[in-house]
Amino acid sequence: MAIEYKIPLQFPEGKYGLGDLPQDAADVLTLSLGEFEILSYPTPKDGTEVRIYSSIGFRITEQMIRDGLSATYSNDGMLKYVKLTQGDTVRLVYIGYRDPEDAKAEILHFSEQNAEIISHKLLKSNKKAARIFIEYYRGESVDFAVKIADEADVQAVLHSTGNCTKQPDINESGNYSSEDRITCDCHTLDIMLLCAPNSCGNELMDLAIDTMIAGIKVCVMDQLDKTDDFQFIVAEYD
Repeated sequence: MAIEYKIPLQFPEGKYGLGDLPQDAADVLTLSLGEFEILSYPTPKDGTEVRIYSSIGFRITEQMIRDGLSATYSNDGMLKYVKLTQGDTVRLVYIGYRDPEDAKAEILHFSEQNAEIISHKLLKSNKKAARIFIEYYRGESVDFAVKIADEADVQAVLHSTGNCTKQPDINESGNYSSEDRITCDCHTLDIMLLCAPNSCGNELMDLAIDTMIAGIKVCVMDQLDKTDDFQFIVAEYD
């Protein structure tokens, strides 16, 4: 049987733990902890179902919610964030928006930040880039990641025919190792998109992906050490 936690949608400005919040407010965000340690809720305005899954090192239990849940209210009393903290790991559970423009501004800011983070990691690489691959997926959840390949990686793919007679495509991301794949904060982006008004969900997903691609491309073209035959390749997968 699911255990419910009720978070008021309006409360005085500040950050509160679960024990600091009344459970009998009229307008609430209702979180349900069900079997398999899945936390879920319908968004207050549109009823979009949001599910947050436990993972290795981040089990969502009753104890964890009691100890690690926090709710933050803005200066006008609106529920802005619900987060779960376990040790050094913080996960967004819910974000409140005033309107579609507020959602757009928040997702744009998040995407710009993530582009900077990914770009910084790329610049720390010791590889002279022959290929940069950006691969992304848009669906119930979002995946967005970057791979960097140097000339040695390209040659390894070129000569990895195995039992196939067809020459492998050196411009296909899937032919390269995913060991050093650099991802954006996909969990947070998923929550931000799910909590956004249904009327602009696809537009905001496009905004996030396009903003990260553009930000990374500017960094790569201006600052990254590249081979003469360098290529910047973007591909959506399904």
